[in-house]
Formats: sequence, structure tokens, C-alpha cells
Amino acid sequence: MTPFESIKIRPLSKGDVDAIVQIDEKVLGESRKEYWERKLRLTNDKSSQISLVAELEGKVLGFILGDVSGWEFGVPDTIGWIDTIGVDPAYQIKRKDLPLL
Repeated sequence: MTPFESIKIRPLSKGDVDAIVQIDEKVLGESRKEYWERKLRLTNDKSSQISLVAELEGKVLGFILGDVSGWEFGVPDTIGWIDTIGVDPAYQIKRKDLPLL
């Protein structure tokens, strides 16, 4: 089994806020807990919002926030939009020689 096969993808929950704050802090170098609490609260209020986390052995390694909605200029309402992607730097793959999955 490869490490990728052990990663579990599941819906984001309110209990994930601390893990998201930690990932964000590792990437940006500052804590923005209030920002993420507000953003996730607003996210939970939108029925079209799609938010997932990736975890390994119970630890959140990354997250993605997205939405499904139409836009202006004739774009259909079945289009998915990515809002935010966060990956713990310890789990980011930076090697250029890895094959695409």
C-alpha cells in the first residue's frame, strides 16, 4: 500500500478548525484563528459549499474549500469553484520527478 492509499478524504467538520489554523500558520507564519472561525461559519451556512479534509491516521494534512455555483456571462450553475487549498508543508510534495497520479 502506498502512502496515498492510506489518506482518508472526508467532509470538513467544525472540529477541524484548529487543524486548519495550524496548517495556515505553518504556511503564513501567523495565526488567523478568528478569520478561519468566521470563514468556516459562513461556509457551513451555504448549502452549495463543498469542503473536504485529507487525513492520515487521524491527523488533518490538508483541506479544500469550494463551491458549486453559476457565474456571470452564461456560465452554468453546475460549475465548481475552488476557494482555498491548504496542505501542511510537511506533507507537500515538492519533487518534480514524481509521476502524476
